[in-house]
Amino acid sequence: MGQTAFTPELATALSPDTNHSESHVSRLQLIMESQRLKTFRITSALDDELLKITKEVVGFTKQKSILKDLQLLHTGKTIFEMKAGSYEVLYLLATELKLSQPASLLEQSYKDLQNSIVYLKQISQNIIYPAAKASGGALKLDIY
Repeated sequence: MGQTAFTPELATALSPDTNHSESHVSRLQLIMESQRLKTFRITSALDDELLKITKEVVGFTKQKSILKDLQLLHTGKTIFEMKAGSYEVLYLLATELKLSQPASLLEQSYKDLQNSIVYLKQISQNIIYPAAKASGGALKLDIY
């Protein structure tokens, strides 16, 4: 999503490097290996739906505008919040089961996402919303 953002700050916030996506995958792999777990499915139905929504919002990569950034912002925030909720539940479960290494790894991923959500909020309040207001046009958003 970051590649299609109009605002450089939003592009940065939504890039996999900034939101630690690769670190999250590595941590999950460590947990799976340490607990001798095997995946039955790489994605869930919810992941599939979020991917579908993301593809719709991204649309044509050359069409960059503040209105598209509003949609990207909303979609990115929704995805980060859902992922953070999942990590929080898994962290609490690992803590209850006294699985210290998995709990620690899940907590870090949860904190990463919380930081990403705060960053998106700052970008929205300081850059995107003021730019949308300044555009002066009627805002028509297609938010699911």
